Amino acid sequence: MKDNYLLITIYGIGLLTGLIINKADAQVPPTYKLIGAKYGVDPALMYAVAHVESGKKNATGLFMPWPWTANICDKSPGKNCKGHFFKTREALYERLIAELARGNDWFDVGQVQMNWHFHGNRFGYDLWLATHPLVNLNQAAGLLKELQQRHKSKKEIFAAYHAGSGWKTKARSQARINQILSYANTANKHYTRIVENEIKNEIKNKIQYTDTLATVP
Repeated sequence: MKDNYLLITIYGIGLLTGLIINKADAQVPPTYKLIGAKYGVDPALMYAVAHVESGKKNATGLFMPWPWTANICDKSPGKNCKGHFFKTREALYERLIAELARGNDWFDVGQVQMNWHFHGNRFGYDLWLATHPLVNLNQAAGLLKELQQRHKSKKEIFAAYHAGSGWKTKARSQARINQILSYANTANKHYTRIVENEIKNEIKNKIQYTDTLATVP
């Protein structure tokens, strides 16, 4: 796995808002649970990443991941990066195709912000496929599974998802280190809130929360 900005969202689009999800926002959707089970990845982990990477308030006022999200840099990691929330999948795709046409593959795509420069191969370099929410989530789950095997704590997983597994050993400015840690801490707060809400729901409904679900064929 390549290091150096696995995801180029310098602050995380959702992180820029400074919002923390409430009880209603913290309910893990069934899709995340199914995909988490398929890969053996904690669905709350996936949902926390999605909240930080593409979270925005929807029409009902809930802070939720948005599937038609992109963070676009200017042909290099961290250069003039800007987050965009598009209204449709087609609008997202057309903008990113235009970036590729001008020789720029430094962008993140979808609700979990998969970086095209490093992870385009996970989608067979099919950008339209990468904009499909289910495909996007499946590939992120595969990446998170790899990171779960390399890192012990949730904060380490979040930091590595954002900045690469080798971020601690590379020469970085203190400002960048602080930003990575801030990202990890914010994602962990989302994760904790999500898990707490899941446990409350499962106690109420007499079902059990599991950190990592069994793999589904």
